[in-house]
Amino acid sequence: SNDECVRELVRFFHPILGSEWYKVSANSLIEKAKTITTKEGFKRDDILLIVDNTESMASDKGEIKELGDFIYQIGRKLCKVIITSRRRETSNATIIPVEGLTEAESVSLMKALSKNYKAVQILSAGEAKIRVAAKKLHNKPLLIDALIKYLARNSAISISNAIDILINKADDDLLLFLYEDAW
Repeated sequence: SNDECVRELVRFFHPILGSEWYKVSANSLIEKAKTITTKEGFKRDDILLIVDNTESMASDKGEIKELGDFIYQIGRKLCKVIITSRRRETSNATIIPVEGLTEAESVSLMKALSKNYKAVQILSAGEAKIRVAAKKLHNKPLLIDALIKYLARNSAISISNAIDILINKADDDLLLFLYEDAW
């Protein structure tokens, strides 16, 4: 639920929350959390709450508006808030669109990650070959990271074959593939 992000913030001060934290929601929950943060000596500007992937927290127009209003109230009353989303959220917030990587940035990222993970295929490849790989991955950092990790684990595979394997995965398989190293 939307309320869980506020409860998560309060858990920083009180790791185990009593049932009273689950009996309130929305503005009442925000006010209750504000009481705790103030008691702990924090002002609104001292706390930054990052809510990641908000597109997964609401799907229909009503839920999206409710989420936007709720996050706006958190930002107004409790703490500073940064939200990330792949869609444009409806909120009275400053929106900062983040553009994709340029080709040069993608190549630079591929080289840096290859040094980190020891992906010899990229380290020994020429600039043109790396640019082609970046373009095939649409300059997406998450896909670039996945490719480099895959190449590092499979030193006998070519860059082109690794990209084909990555691109040809079904959506569910791709999600598993991308996040297998995260945990």
